[in-house]
Amino acid sequence: MIFPRAHARQGFTILEVMIAVTIFALVSVVIFVVFRSAVKSQEAADRGSQNIERARFVMDSLRRDTANIFFRDETSYNIAATSLIENMEQLRLQAEESGDWSQFNSVYGDPSDPESEKNASIGNPYEKVRVIDLQFVGTDSGDVDTMTFSATTPLKRGATYHPWGVGRITYKVDGSWLVRTVDTIETEKRDVYGTAPESKPPPDFVKLAEGVKKFNITYAFWYDNQWYEVPSWNSASRQIRNPRYVLGAYDELTDKVNSSGLSPGQDGFNNSLNDQFNEPLDRLPAYIRVTLEFADLKNPARVEDFESIIRIFPAEETYTPSEELTEDIREEERNLRDSDYVPVFPGTMRKQ
Repeated sequence: MIFPRAHARQGFTILEVMIAVTIFALVSVVIFVVFRSAVKSQEAADRGSQNIERARFVMDSLRRDTANIFFRDETSYNIAATSLIENMEQLRLQAEESGDWSQFNSVYGDPSDPESEKNASIGNPYEKVRVIDLQFVGTDSGDVDTMTFSATTPLKRGATYHPWGVGRITYKVDGSWLVRTVDTIETEKRDVYGTAPESKPPPDFVKLAEGVKKFNITYAFWYDNQWYEVPSWNSASRQIRNPRYVLGAYDELTDKVNSSGLSPGQDGFNNSLNDQFNEPLDRLPAYIRVTLEFADLKNPARVEDFESIIRIFPAEETYTPSEELTEDIREEERNLRDSDYVPVFPGTMRKQ
């Protein structure tokens, strides 16, 4: 007897399909999670490397510029020229407030009358003197500081030519950008009303880094076998190299400037010291400590900090304490110093 042959099965059962789909879905989820984690890790690494590159670019620019600082103390010519311009500005402001320009015109001339300057006793100081600014100035503005100094600048095709190859370099925060500008070291010519010519070329302007939340600089000097850091600096002043002013008030100093009615810490006190004492100029700091804080460009809530110490090679740490300081006064200074300064790393102190 011949039996009919059973037909071969042509497909899967519903149970088999469901099991296969479930396994495929689980594998897909695992692959997706692993892939997503890898992508996030890669993005985080890219953001971290971008922040590192931004910080490195800024620090390298600062190191290159500070290594080429062109610094000179204020000369008697510069001081006299600056005083001449300041006197004119004061008299101009007085004339604007009073509305009486007769005295101003007799001294400096009237820009609307070219012949008047010939008869003026002084004339336009901007036409007679050129102030050359070669000072190092660091301004403390909280988390977004400004630092400006003169430095030798390479001659580049298409760039502005600066006399003597020296330019005025400024680092500052503009919005969320850290920018570097290079301008002339000469004061621009103006008329006696203070109006600058419109033809003056703008300073060279370079955007260094975006998303800057903090650009903080402290300035270091050496005194009494100890490093100190201060939040601002002016090379032409006599404050930092005068530790008795920086570190505390002393009766003997207050007595010496008693005629001015000022005491340490008040505006104008240090200028009074400058007039009466031959303290050393602050000149250049020994090094600067730069702290940068970047916000993530895709997630501004995420920030990352970077810090670097940059040596100022032209600096001269030559200050020597006065022989008139007794050991009692030195001990008092140390006590005041210890209360005003805190360690930032072994052997270094930073002002609170």
